[in-house]
Amino acid sequence: MPLPAAPHFLLDQPYQKRDVLIRVGPEGANQGGRPPGLLLHWGQVHDEGVKGDAASGSQLAPLMASPGAARYERDKIGGHKEAASWIRRKAPSTHAEWDTTVDEAIVAQQLLGTAGLIVPTRLLAQADWPDGLQETLDAARRAAARHPTTDMSVNLILDERWIRDSRLRRTLLNQFTDLPEGIGAAVHIHWSAPDVPDRSASLEALRVVVSALAGDGRRVLLVEAGRLGWLAIAWGAWGFTAGLSGASWTRNTAVVRRAKGQPATRIARVFEPNLLQHVRQAVHTRLLGQSGYQPCPCGFCQRQAASGGWSHDLSGQHALYALSRLTEQVAAPTLQERRARIRIIVQNAINFEAGLSFRLTGDSRPMHLPEWLAQL
Repeated sequence: MPLPAAPHFLLDQPYQKRDVLIRVGPEGANQGGRPPGLLLHWGQVHDEGVKGDAASGSQLAPLMASPGAARYERDKIGGHKEAASWIRRKAPSTHAEWDTTVDEAIVAQQLLGTAGLIVPTRLLAQADWPDGLQETLDAARRAAARHPTTDMSVNLILDERWIRDSRLRRTLLNQFTDLPEGIGAAVHIHWSAPDVPDRSASLEALRVVVSALAGDGRRVLLVEAGRLGWLAIAWGAWGFTAGLSGASWTRNTAVVRRAKGQPATRIARVFEPNLLQHVRQAVHTRLLGQSGYQPCPCGFCQRQAASGGWSHDLSGQHALYALSRLTEQVAAPTLQERRARIRIIVQNAINFEAGLSFRLTGDSRPMHLPEWLAQL
């Protein structure tokens, strides 16, 4: 099945609560829109879970599957169910190992009936410059010769330095644009900290990467990119993904240290499309009465309001519905039109904050908006 035209938002398959994620799809149709797509993850979910969600998510389109993998040599995922065959082995290093890994992953995707194929890779760190990248892209070049298709992408799992370091970035773009025409990029960045992607230098570097690949006729899918993936539509990205967890909106390697046995703190937050930002629940309540506030019509918000409390699941479902709706709002035949629509939405968010009767503070303040506007 061929991939549709840009732009597209795909739900990012989690290890847990996959049934909660799938229910986001029908809500879009209930509100008169189109359902989002679904990106399955062999690198994060056992083989049985990937196949099961492919069947239960049949109403989501397009259906794609990421073969991974940031980590290999894992017999089980989740402790008791088998990982995909190529993930159970060590990371490929020879031509033969690469070709076997790629072929098994492609056959698995073909059996699922995915829209397009994604070539597996491994996590590329700074130490992999330049030979590790070349090895990965050579495997993709051979795969394209063995599996001719117009809808093939390479799964680029990158340490952030491949984006932020000009030397590594230049090598990445030069070598990627050397690939056969039409091969796309599923770009999965591992940032060093949650706030790094919204910094001016990071935004500019990512804009350069996405614009260069898209300008070369490459389909660009930003994996686990959240609201930043939506912004990247203005730079030429074909699509982006996000899921229920914070990591699926911005994958980062920062280590949060807690005392032994201390559970993670869960703060009640709500994604506000009016601000393109998650805000604390108390802030969300205050925003409801502000001039110009546009309430979300989704059933998840209605159920949460009726409960009088806050639900992590309902809040997560609303956020994904909101990203899907934002993607629909900027859909247009040309990149110029999509960029113009995104610019209007970002400017409206800035204006909305400026018109509030109170000042947003702390992690509810959308500090990223001026930086975003500068990249549009």
